[in-house]
Amino acid sequence: MAEIFIRQLIDDFDGKRIDAGLGHEVTISYQVDDYRIDLRPTNADKIEAEFAAYIKVAEKVSSAGNGRAKTSTAANTIR
Repeated sequence: MAEIFIRQLIDDFDGKRIDAGLGHEVTISYQVDDYRIDLRPTNADKIEAEFAAYIKVAEKVSSAGNGRAKTSTAANTIR
């Protein structure tokens, strides 16, 4: 007997099918926890738009996790 297995991605947010090759795996870290969600392009665009303002003012952290690279403006003016 022959068997065929089909892997179908489902959007974790709205439960709709993700067309082949169009899925977006989004990884989020918040409060020391890491999250992963599979999204269709429409929902990937929505989450990107929601986070854009926060990312614009956020400090990027290296993957090595060496802490903060920048010093605060207040610390620089006290000298």
